[in-house]
Amino acid sequence: MKNKKKIIIYSIICLFVVILIVSILLIKALKEEDSKYDEILESKEGIMSEDENPISLIRTNNTVTYYTVDSCLKSYFTMLEVEDRNVLMAYLNENYIDNNNINNNNILTVLEQYNDYNTYRTAEMYELANFSITTYYVKGRIDQKNVYFIVHLDVNNQTFDIEPITEDFYNDRINNKKDAEEDGVQDIAKKVYNSFVYKDLNDEVISKLYFADYIKTMLTDSEEAYNLLDKEYQEKRFDSLDEFNNYIQENSARLNYSVEFETKDVSDYENFNEYYEFASKHEKFGLTNYLVEQFTDYTRYICVDGYNDYFIFYVTYPGTYTVRLDSYTIDMEEFIEKYNSSTNEVKVGMNTQKIIEAINTKDYQYIYDKLDDTFKNNNYSTLNDLEEYIKNNFFDTNEVEYTNCYQEGNVYIYTLKVKDAENPNTNEKELTIIMNLKEGTDFNMSFSIE
Repeated sequence: MKNKKKIIIYSIICLFVVILIVSILLIKALKEEDSKYDEILESKEGIMSEDENPISLIRTNNTVTYYTVDSCLKSYFTMLEVEDRNVLMAYLNENYIDNNNINNNNILTVLEQYNDYNTYRTAEMYELANFSITTYYVKGRIDQKNVYFIVHLDVNNQTFDIEPITEDFYNDRINNKKDAEEDGVQDIAKKVYNSFVYKDLNDEVISKLYFADYIKTMLTDSEEAYNLLDKEYQEKRFDSLDEFNNYIQENSARLNYSVEFETKDVSDYENFNEYYEFASKHEKFGLTNYLVEQFTDYTRYICVDGYNDYFIFYVTYPGTYTVRLDSYTIDMEEFIEKYNSSTNEVKVGMNTQKIIEAINTKDYQYIYDKLDDTFKNNNYSTLNDLEEYIKNNFFDTNEVEYTNCYQEGNVYIYTLKVKDAENPNTNEKELTIIMNLKEGTDFNMSFSIE
């Protein structure tokens, strides 16, 4: 019995010693780890100057987040337009309400009013991600002028609030990130109206959003739309803002139909029959094909409507893009690669498609520049002569059916059937194009239509 007790006592002592040794080793390991961590911090402090800022204020690069915040702001402008005081009070940041002594009676006099609330678009967005509730600094545009806001999203409560700010305040926060932490909030209570849901987006939806956004900007803020053009494209396609405005005027009906088709639904019409009549008649003005390609510094969205008109977007951040309005002014790499590996007959067809696209977008200068000099001098001594001829002999929107292509000497003769894309019952015409292939992707041509 005594031996058994001794064994038990000895085992307890051994277990205690083992625990003590393990504890000592763990403490030593933790101290070594702390020492390493301190060294890392010291090295960072040695590299980082006192002026550098650890606040994580970055450009918003998540498309879902961008369009979610954008949706909150568009709701704000809608409520301003209909003058719904209760909803606006629910949208506004509590500190902003207190600091400006805002209440239901004076809210519409305190908040800035606008002429056309439907013109709002978000131009750029930064986010402060150091808090559980993310702060977004937004630069937008409405009534052809810039506007600025702070938007908070409370992910836990699925709520948001909005605070109008000045341009100086916005620039100060973007350029002096250390002050941005003052704008954080801890909680956004639910107020019935201030809930949000993250946008459900895919490549097709995003392509449609860019397509409709830019066309709407063309119609409501042409100077901004002109500035959004890819610079190389702008220089080659439009000599000035006036020429761009002329392009918009020439294509205004088509552009209006495109925006209406992509942005309105059955609830915007008196009844379903009215909606169906518009949608079925003008569906080709909407986006029918798209291609999304990822590159190192940007994402390219190639958007094509039912009449084969192109809108090509180069997106660096969500909502921040440049755009080209056709596929022929500047050849894309894919076009050049396919062109160089094609037969001459296919090259003629590819060039002919450029001509048809130019006719549909009323780009008479492009067609005029491609005319054979002798043919031009004999038939169209001025650009206006060609413009008048095309307007009188082609349809407003043309669809073509390629019928035959053959070589005759040094030129290729291509015959096509031309149809009125908007009125299929209209009699078709026959277009003959005589084309001379030149160096690279260049060409010149003459034509006749009957």
